[in-house]
Amino acid sequence: MDALAHLVLCLALTQPVGVENWVWETDYQTAYKRAEPTKKTIVVLIGAKWCHACPAMKRAAAAVLNKHPEVVPLYLDYDANEQLCRTIKVSTVVPELIVYDWVHPAERLIGQFKTEQLAKLLEKKP
Repeated sequence: MDALAHLVLCLALTQPVGVENWVWETDYQTAYKRAEPTKKTIVVLIGAKWCHACPAMKRAAAAVLNKHPEVVPLYLDYDANEQLCRTIKVSTVVPELIVYDWVHPAERLIGQFKTEQLAKLLEKKP
C-alpha cells in the first residue's frame, strides 16, 4: 500500500460517526463565558492548518466530548492565537489538548493521542 492510500485509509478509519456537525468554540472569551456560570471544565485542543494529524485528532476528541455535555470544547489554531498559546504555555508540538479543571490546567496530552486517553481524563472530573 502506498503512503497516500495508507493516509486516506487512516483518516477514513478515524472519522467517528455523528461528529460531522460538532461545534467547537474558537474564541477563548466565548468559551470562558459559557463555562463560567457553572464552572464547567474547558477542554482546549490546539492545532494548526499545517498539521496533518490535527483534523483526525479534532474528530477523535469530538467523538469523546460529544458524550460530555458538561464540558466546553475550545479549538485554537496555534498560528492565529500564538500569543494566547504562549500565555497558556502550549508546547511547540501540535496537536496539544489541555483539560482545564475550571480555569486551572489539570492535564495535558501532547501530540497524537488516543480517544481512550481523553475519556480517562474526563472520567476523573467531578
